[in-house]
Amino acid sequence: MEVKKVPYDPDVMAANLRSLRSRTRMTQEEVAAEGHIDKGSIFNYENGVSSPTFKNACKLADFYHVSLDELGGRRPLRLS
Repeated sequence: MEVKKVPYDPDVMAANLRSLRSRTRMTQEEVAAEGHIDKGSIFNYENGVSSPTFKNACKLADFYHVSLDELGGRRPLRLS
């Protein structure tokens, strides 16, 4: 079985984070407080300035109930 490699695109993760937060109708400050992540980091992640650490990516994926593959754009987001 051949595994198709999907390149990581930080712009896709940024867009996914913005979309997920928009669906929750939460502010960046609220997501930061809930996830115990600096609010400046949330801003940077959503604007593609920086990418979350593995630890913070896991926190955000858990918070939004998506997989890391979905968060990072390797699989389509399940938006229900």
